[in-house]
Amino acid sequence: MKMQTKILKAKPIVDYTVERYREDVIPSIETVLNGKINLAVVMVGDNPASKKYVENKRKLCEKVGINMNVYHFDTATPAQIYTTIIELNETDNVYGIILQLPLPKELKQHEQVLINAISPEKDVDGLTSASAAELYTTNGNSHFVPCTPKGILNLLIGYEIPIENQNIVIVGRGRLIGKPLAE
Repeated sequence: MKMQTKILKAKPIVDYTVERYREDVIPSIETVLNGKINLAVVMVGDNPASKKYVENKRKLCEKVGINMNVYHFDTATPAQIYTTIIELNETDNVYGIILQLPLPKELKQHEQVLINAISPEKDVDGLTSASAAELYTTNGNSHFVPCTPKGILNLLIGYEIPIENQNIVIVGRGRLIGKPLAE
């Protein structure tokens, strides 16, 4: 059997999704909330890749009409980050929280504790232990799915590439991409 290669371009799928969210999804949610959607990003350090990711998130939020606030620490203790996350959990008009990864190496050992400090209802990256448990116990139908696996699935759906009853190989089983994508 001859394999056919197909290059999947994300831009058309992203453009369609952004337009749909800007025109329909976000206004519907804001009507229910009776206000704007606010996303909080907690970032520690000056990792260039993290800065770029946060800037890209900001641009995307602007495109779809979501407010995004960055809580940036040049350096911070685990307690400072934890306290900030708890305060954001308790802030009524903050509807989503992201702890920007990777954390600086001196905070790496505290990473999961800090992620788990995020309320599952506000864990838009789907990385808390509670979100992961929900993902694995609901057959992938949890409130929030980690963004890269969700993006891959949206790309396959957008190009009408069937995944049911297929033999699929996922290289890597990390908690950010491989493991949730398999679910």
